[in-house]
Amino acid sequence: MEAQPHSVEIDGRSFALWVVPQTASEPGAAGPGSGAPAWEVQTASGERIGLRPLGFAVYLELLEAHLRVVGKDLRFERDAFCAAVLSAVGVSPALHDELTPLALWWATGGHSRAVIADCHGWLQLGTLRVQLRPWGLAERSAAQRASVVAHGDGKSELQLGQYWRRMIAAAVVAVEPPDQDLMALGSVDGAKLLSAVTALCCAGQSAADSLLSVPDASTKELARTTLRLCQALGWTPSQVWATPAAEVDRLLTLLDCVAGITGPKLVADLGTKKPRLSDYADAVTIRVEDA
Repeated sequence: MEAQPHSVEIDGRSFALWVVPQTASEPGAAGPGSGAPAWEVQTASGERIGLRPLGFAVYLELLEAHLRVVGKDLRFERDAFCAAVLSAVGVSPALHDELTPLALWWATGGHSRAVIADCHGWLQLGTLRVQLRPWGLAERSAAQRASVVAHGDGKSELQLGQYWRRMIAAAVVAVEPPDQDLMALGSVDGAKLLSAVTALCCAGQSAADSLLSVPDASTKELARTTLRLCQALGWTPSQVWATPAAEVDRLLTLLDCVAGITGPKLVADLGTKKPRLSDYADAVTIRVEDA
């Protein structure tokens, strides 16, 4: 008995899809770790056509080709991206208009469960799992330098695909089983990996971050307070911003109380004389006398 189709509604349109068996020898078979089945979708004519898995490397290439960085904005050429995805998974151009709503759903793994990294940073990707950590400032700076291309007209362009690849390479610290090419993943698992890495490396966007983008008097005061506490306590800005406001006020009051004091026993009787080590409260004085 034939299995019942899955019904998916996208942008107000319903699509009927079937899961079909697939062997690793078939064209477009999923890469390592994905274990993704093949799917078929029924068109308006009643014909069922196959949807091949989309490789992660191809997925990144298509994203880069259809995303544009314009100033501080990111522009996405949705229709062109959908057409490119459908072509990559084996859909005839004659069916692109009909199946365009399905393209984004398919490319980003709408037919698969979303997953998140566990408390130890491990992310399951089919039969593979990877351990993630946030990248460092030096790694991010190196990725930015390597991903910016200068043009003859004096303008520069950020190559997003190169930037994402470097971000993933920096964030993935372990793969099990080892020696697996993550670019050979299917787009479903690749999209999960990219999403998890992006969330991890760009996490922590707070209200304070938004405020810092507006250069006014309040922003300058927030910056001064943040840097003062970071310098005094060895904290990061995120630690300062996560501290209850009342505690921040107490810390600032304490810092004001000791402002200008360079030693615990700097009293008036020292005048302008520089303090000696023995003037400090925690100093140990050894007196040596003749017998």
